[in-house]
Amino acid sequence: MRLHLILPRVEPQKIIPPSACPHAGCPGRHFRLRQSVAKPVRDTVHAGVTARRYECLRCRRTFRVYPCGVTADHTSQRVKGLAVMLYLLGLSYGAVALALEALGVYLCKSRVYLAPAV
Repeated sequence: MRLHLILPRVEPQKIIPPSACPHAGCPGRHFRLRQSVAKPVRDTVHAGVTARRYECLRCRRTFRVYPCGVTADHTSQRVKGLAVMLYLLGLSYGAVALALEALGVYLCKSRVYLAPAV
């Protein structure tokens, strides 16, 4: 039996521009780039990425758009997927935390427990 592991990629240069305002009730479809901000992230390869902050021209509220594989959370999707995979293979939460620390990513037991939910 072979196990094919497909983890999400973290692509810091690939940011998909917004097509609709994420705020409830706003039909806005036009945005202005306000700034690019550095976001530290826990990942096996990248220590940080650049997120973009946009302003909706209709409701005047701002929101962030993150690169592929990164969310507003401090941990990348790749590390979360790796943590879930190690747990499903039979490791305890503490053992998963130790294995990830050996790979260069510190994630405490409670973060491993919350990885699928966040």
